[in-house]
Amino acid sequence: MEKESFNRQIETWTDTQQKEEIPSPDE
Repeated sequence: MEKESFNRQIETWTDTQQKEEIPSPDE
């Protein structure tokens, strides 16, 4: 698995989660 592609996926997923206004599990 390419690290860059993986990080890119995480960025997109995180951005989508923020748009959905879903609270992060870290909080």
